[in-house]
Amino acid sequence: MKKIIVPIIIIVIIVIGILLYFTVTNSNQNNRKTNKSRETIIENQENSDRESEVETMQIKVSDKTNTIIYELNDSTAATELYNQLPLTTEVENFSSNEKIFYPPNELSTENTKRADSKGEGVLAYYAPWGDVVMFYDSFSSASGLYELGTVVEGSNQIRKLTGEITVEKIENKSLSINLIDERMLEKADYVGCVSGKKVDKSEVFDYEIGELRTPIITEAPVSIECRVEDIYETFGFENFILVPVHTFVSDKVLNEKKKIDYQKLKPVLFEFPTYQYLKTGEIIKPCMFTKNQTR
Repeated sequence: MKKIIVPIIIIVIIVIGILLYFTVTNSNQNNRKTNKSRETIIENQENSDRESEVETMQIKVSDKTNTIIYELNDSTAATELYNQLPLTTEVENFSSNEKIFYPPNELSTENTKRADSKGEGVLAYYAPWGDVVMFYDSFSSASGLYELGTVVEGSNQIRKLTGEITVEKIENKSLSINLIDERMLEKADYVGCVSGKKVDKSEVFDYEIGELRTPIITEAPVSIECRVEDIYETFGFENFILVPVHTFVSDKVLNEKKKIDYQKLKPVLFEFPTYQYLKTGEIIKPCMFTKNQTR
């Protein structure tokens, strides 16, 4: 995938995109699919500096007095630890540079790199004993020691942890908006008609996990990853205030200048009062066509 960074302004109308609201928890489900060949052509430049604010997998370790936040890597062991959360357990002192705790189940170290000698703040897994290690000082690499992540906040509080601790996920409020065209309408209508509480809709569309760990529908001509700024309810509906971070566009709807060609895209619109689907894409007039007309 190639990324070309250009500034854009996105006006989100009620388009019948398949708006899938997934937290990090849902993003790590086992049936994720990754067969996608699309070109990333747009990133919102004014928001690119905010990308670093959107975490992948973050966890919080707290004993009610001290709180430490770690960002996990994408290894198998880190993912398995994340999927076991939340948990409450006892923290233990070990040696002169680490605190340890035991997750409910052992972690697989497949596709997990060894923890090299580093300073404070490394979160690791010691496979021979099955314990998670929180280093608060420098350490030496050892056989069976695997890296899970690094501290992003509260490194000076690791050594102060004592007694019972809670380890929990930090929710990543991100979602994707996937615009549809006419060929996707039957599937889109179906997922809009059935409840996700009663039917598993994750198999309807093939998708991959995007850069913000949201589901990107493979066949969608345009997909937008957004960060959720706020959610408020009116008349029984949840309304989302979003900041677009990444926009992915299929080559098939681009013009020769690598811009979106709406005559090719022809997104489907949903007209809410009458519950009708509308086709778009025809150019009526260029913007400001009356500029030079005499009144």
